[in-house]
Amino acid sequence: MKIKCIAIKLEKDQLILLGKYGNAKNHFSVSIGKEYIVFGLTFRFEEFGSGCFVEILSDNNHLIQVPILLFNMIDPRPSKHWEIKQFSEKLITFWPPSMYKDFYHDDLSEDVPDVVEDFLEVKKKILFEF
Repeated sequence: MKIKCIAIKLEKDQLILLGKYGNAKNHFSVSIGKEYIVFGLTFRFEEFGSGCFVEILSDNNHLIQVPILLFNMIDPRPSKHWEIKQFSEKLITFWPPSMYKDFYHDDLSEDVPDVVEDFLEVKKKILFEF
């Protein structure tokens, strides 16, 4: 899946829709007009905030989760390397299998060597698709 950034901040109505997931941070490390490869999708359905979030590499090369509302879809094909997992009726994800490992995202942001190595492999596979 490939997307193109159309905004770097959420509009007021988008913040309301996202609720608690839109208020924590209203500026993301993305650039208008830039294209991004999606490494995963997360869908949240909660009383106090719902929405779809994409996992992309930020402009400073960190894996981040950003509301899809900031993007237009360029290539809607999902990665063949994603697996769907339903954690509850309120949380569904499409991620590469290794990203379901406990604390994967935390370990990646803390540069834990085996997780960084795994993500580089995941990244290579997904980039090759697009």
